[in-house]
Amino acid sequence: MRKPLAPRNLRNGLKWRSGRPRWEPSPKNRALGIKGLDLRRLDGAWMDRGEAIAAADARQLWATFIRQAHEPGRVGEDARRDLRAALEQLGPALTPQRLVVADLIAKARAVLAGCGAEGETPAGYAPRTVKAMVAAYFAALDAREPYFCGERGELKISEATRKNYRGAGRALIARYGDRRVDELTRGHMRAWYDELVREKSLSMANQRLSCSSAFFKWACLQDPPWLKDSPCLRLGRTKDEGRRVFWEPEEERAFIDFCDANGWPDVADAVVIGVWTGARIHDLCTADLEDLKGDTWRYRPHKTARRTRREALPGIAKPLRQRIERRWREVAGGKVTHAGGRPFLADPATGARHTTDTLYYRFREAKAAALLADAVPASIAEKKGQDWRDTCITRLWEADVGLDRIPAWTGHSPDEAASILRDHYLALRNSHARETLRRLEDYMARQGVKV
Repeated sequence: MRKPLAPRNLRNGLKWRSGRPRWEPSPKNRALGIKGLDLRRLDGAWMDRGEAIAAADARQLWATFIRQAHEPGRVGEDARRDLRAALEQLGPALTPQRLVVADLIAKARAVLAGCGAEGETPAGYAPRTVKAMVAAYFAALDAREPYFCGERGELKISEATRKNYRGAGRALIARYGDRRVDELTRGHMRAWYDELVREKSLSMANQRLSCSSAFFKWACLQDPPWLKDSPCLRLGRTKDEGRRVFWEPEEERAFIDFCDANGWPDVADAVVIGVWTGARIHDLCTADLEDLKGDTWRYRPHKTARRTRREALPGIAKPLRQRIERRWREVAGGKVTHAGGRPFLADPATGARHTTDTLYYRFREAKAAALLADAVPASIAEKKGQDWRDTCITRLWEADVGLDRIPAWTGHSPDEAASILRDHYLALRNSHARETLRRLEDYMARQGVKV
């Protein structure tokens, strides 16, 4: 007997093995306990091509409804309703069409029996809650799934960003952990946002919602999706104005002198390279002495490296050059061997490269000691390392460096640099206000107005 030809892949689970048709479930269906089946007639003979296609279509349809019946939300409700309607229409006769899906009919009845009241999720099914979403997100990130990786397999999320995401995930779980993700609306997220603004701060509220948005975006892109649209979109959030803080020259000098004299030379190094180059703290920590050998330092800012190929190219000023030369002497006389480049910013006690966290703790300790010794202006108490970048761009402007050159030095985009100077810095500089007042008084005096 001639074997029937195998049909093309119809994506209905039909497999053709040596002229014998068999239906195989998809991995997701198999995970629910749905098994494959040899496609035979009532008399035990193998089905022909047409019969096998029809049987595979029928099994695929039932399997799809059963899988969808396990889903939360509208998808599951619709699938369970369709299953109930199909079971009610079944007649008592054992037809060939019914025989080929008999095991799936039994499974459908078991699924509906586990639902309890109509509309409930099947018993034993873990609903897709916010807590489950956050856990699944980090599991996928730890597994380095393609969604989180670049063209070369590198993670697109830095360790610092992951730390922020974990903090936001804990906060989101504390607020909505047991809620199903497809139940949350923009109203829910806006209410949480307003609560964070009142109880924490505007910057904290924006940070929490931005990180949460990443979780929901990932969930929307799964197959099948956990929800249709992210509830974090278009919330009407208020833009954080950001810090408007500068290091004045007298603050910088006093703090550097104190650090050098009291065992915090690494903190002094960080202040000098920060205010002279305008690099972010992460980039400062990753800078090697080999990178700083010339009269300029070319690097790609870590924060924008994945989105753009923009580079920063600050010059190496004399105060920074002196500190680089001191570090070369320390490295040459030290006992620590570095696998990669030799770090410019390193812990003096261990020789280990500073990270953003270790440098933060060292800076905080040095600042507290300087304030306690009354060796620096009291205004230092409000200053942070992140303000070095802002200080640099402001000093460049005050040194009459044009906006056409500032972005190349700091790695800002031209629009970003102009916005920073216009909105955050120039209008707030006391020296500018005093200069403007002097010019106004001179003008009014020339007009005969007594000042």
